[in-house]
Amino acid sequence: MSEKVPSPGTLRAQRTSAGARFLPAAFSDSWVVIDSTGATVLSFNYHVHVGSQEWQITDGQGSPVGIMTRSGAHLHWTYDISLNNGVRVSFSKTSFALAHEVWRLAGASSGDIELRGSLGDHSFEFLDLSGNVVAKSSRPWASLKEAIDVEIMGADATLALCAAIALDSTEHESK
Repeated sequence: MSEKVPSPGTLRAQRTSAGARFLPAAFSDSWVVIDSTGATVLSFNYHVHVGSQEWQITDGQGSPVGIMTRSGAHLHWTYDISLNNGVRVSFSKTSFALAHEVWRLAGASSGDIELRGSLGDHSFEFLDLSGNVVAKSSRPWASLKEAIDVEIMGADATLALCAAIALDSTEHESK
């Protein structure tokens, strides 16, 4: 059975480790991102450091795109995203409600983006400052690999994927 590709306008992040659901995140948090043709457009290569975690982001040809890091020095989950195009963004939880979580990508060139949804089913809407939905993330119903679909409707695709992977990492480590 072959894995279906995502629909046009949607990117699919797939965890690269086969046993990812059962291994600690320290061993299994690298991702590959494919488009609707099945081509690899980004890779997130995971590394553990003393006191921090890091994802080196490369494009489909292996060229560096940026880095996403999570340091253990914060009271709550905070990710710092540094892209090679000069974009520097912080991603953190802003609401501590159990049912409907709110996260924020702060510092995006088009303004902050708020994510509203549920970490449990990994379903989030990405809202710009005007309240317009600029991306959505969800888990595909039928997938052979652990995956996240991110539908892009105006958000920076790399930042949206960073947020979706950070959310999954948070959920994965909380188990």
